[in-house]
Amino acid sequence: MYTSRKRIVVIERDEKLKEMLNVTIEASGNYMLVQQYATAAEAVQRLRKDAPDLIIMNHDGDIHRSTDAISQIKKLQPHIHILVVNDTDEEDVVFASLSAGANGYVLREAWVLHFPLYLKDLAQGGSPLSPTVAKLLVQSMHVARVSPLTHREGEVLRLITQGNTYSTIAEELNISKETSKTHIRNIYRKLNVNSKSEVVRKAFEDRIVPMGWNSHFESRVN
Repeated sequence: MYTSRKRIVVIERDEKLKEMLNVTIEASGNYMLVQQYATAAEAVQRLRKDAPDLIIMNHDGDIHRSTDAISQIKKLQPHIHILVVNDTDEEDVVFASLSAGANGYVLREAWVLHFPLYLKDLAQGGSPLSPTVAKLLVQSMHVARVSPLTHREGEVLRLITQGNTYSTIAEELNISKETSKTHIRNIYRKLNVNSKSEVVRKAFEDRIVPMGWNSHFESRVN
């Protein structure tokens, strides 16, 4: 049982779908629809005032703009659980959304039928996923069993593929910037590469990190 009603913000352009969500959310008795927006940018601007527990969002046509908004929301309010509802299960879009901080990703085609279950799962801290999206995640875990890198170097490499700098890697792993640079030099030497774009390609080609993240992040380092 819920001790209080979860506050929800919906980001969706489709007026009919927004109305359906409104009715379903209010009818449940467990949730309160705080606000609805057409774009994620609007939601970010009013995040503090709306104080949502959950955000249900559709990408507004620009994957980079939407994932940047997800990252902003998570940075400002890490406790907020975000569920992306979209028309596509393309790897680039799915992994970009999840890597930005989305807690779940479901396809619109099954959204209406399963909405109450998805919402309950999200509210309880789960990660709702459509079957095809779950399959992508399983496939992404089929990485090389033998890696030339230490565990810490593997962590650094993962952060490199996500577009992090020396400073942000150091902050994320709670190490000094110089230690971060040392790990990166060792990674370059072990993988026989000379640049960030080369190390990203090498990481995915040799399956040292999960597949599916490469094309999105390679575009950020080229």
